[in-house]
Amino acid sequence: MNPQSSHGSQTAVHRPPHDVGYYLDELAEQGPALVASARRAGPADRVPFCPEWTLDDLVTHTTSVYRWVELIVRGARSRPPALPGPDPDSLADPIESLAAAHHSVLEALRTAPAGLACWTMWPAAEPRLYWARRMVHETVVHAVDARNAGRESGLRGTSLDPALAADGVDEMVTGFAQRYAATLRATVPTSLGLTCSETGSRWWVRIGPDKPEFGRGPATVDTEVTAQPGELLLLLWNRRDATGLDVRGDRRALDVWAREAHL
Repeated sequence: MNPQSSHGSQTAVHRPPHDVGYYLDELAEQGPALVASARRAGPADRVPFCPEWTLDDLVTHTTSVYRWVELIVRGARSRPPALPGPDPDSLADPIESLAAAHHSVLEALRTAPAGLACWTMWPAAEPRLYWARRMVHETVVHAVDARNAGRESGLRGTSLDPALAADGVDEMVTGFAQRYAATLRATVPTSLGLTCSETGSRWWVRIGPDKPEFGRGPATVDTEVTAQPGELLLLLWNRRDATGLDVRGDRRALDVWAREAHL
């Protein structure tokens, strides 16, 4: 996650499907899973699908993001602070620093007031709920990165918790993907539909020469992908390709997404 982003005031606010307690519990569980996978990989191991990153880069990045969000939440910041550099008081072991940063952001979110008002990367009616959810899915995706770097098995998405992964798809389509607005373009308009094979939940993306559009529900699209929620989540985060998924249509929307949906 590249934190330098602006608040998109023209975008509709979609309320997450779960309450803040659900996300705090998930963050408490997913953080140690990330740390454990990072420990099993070597610091110089390359992170697949992130060609510029080693495991050490991944750990440094995620630690900085946790510390950045803690600054926003604890300080009720109305503007985003600069991404923190190395902490002069950090522990000698980078993975211990990652674990400590995870614990700190979790505690910041647990103790934040329900009516917290602070900056968010896209519009949110409840910033505390927003940041709890955002940190969960940041952690889930980077745990996959750490597992990939450590060459663990089952990393095509099928091993991810289905309910959590479906929520991650929803967060990407109705929120995070807005951050690709400057790059996600196609000279000839195209559209992508996503269907969760387990629940029937659907989402869509329309890509053309202007700002992309995103939404939930059925839609007429050029490319339709039906898959398990974890498979869809990793596809949207460009942590896998569409091989083995049920893809119908001309596939061009998938090609555009894979090429342009990056920070």
